[in-house]
Amino acid sequence: MNHNLLFTVLLVVSPIVSAFLASVFTYRYLARSQKRDYLYQQRYAAYKELSSQLIGLRKYCLDKISEGELNTFYHSYTLDMGSAQYQNEIVHVVEANAMFLSNGIQTIVQSVVDKLSLLCKAETVILGIANENEKRTYYSFYPIVLTEIEKCLQELSAETEL
Repeated sequence: MNHNLLFTVLLVVSPIVSAFLASVFTYRYLARSQKRDYLYQQRYAAYKELSSQLIGLRKYCLDKISEGELNTFYHSYTLDMGSAQYQNEIVHVVEANAMFLSNGIQTIVQSVVDKLSLLCKAETVILGIANENEKRTYYSFYPIVLTEIEKCLQELSAETEL
């Protein structure tokens, strides 16, 4: 009789325990999955915003290089922002999204910002120079910044696997 009672109890309790365990494991898996999806979405948005600023800065540098070479086909499309404004925008994006950007990206962006500081100083000097030949020597800072931007964009592309 004891065995029949035990089997009867197990028949009643085992589906309840199984359902409870299945719901607990499903809840934990879904919670982790949703958290991972949210973090991925935020990271992607941060990368997208940062790359947008870097692409704008790249266009600005290319325009300035064309201007410095006195390119006859030169037409500036990005004179609405200067290097100091781009620097502020990039720093703002990094600060606002620091928890979603990897340390490698933050290090490379800091290198871009450091080079932009030099570029800002060079642009300040360019404003005070009247001689065009002297101005051209300061235009050599734009390719340096452009190289750092390309490194950063490549790293962003590699991290987002695009």
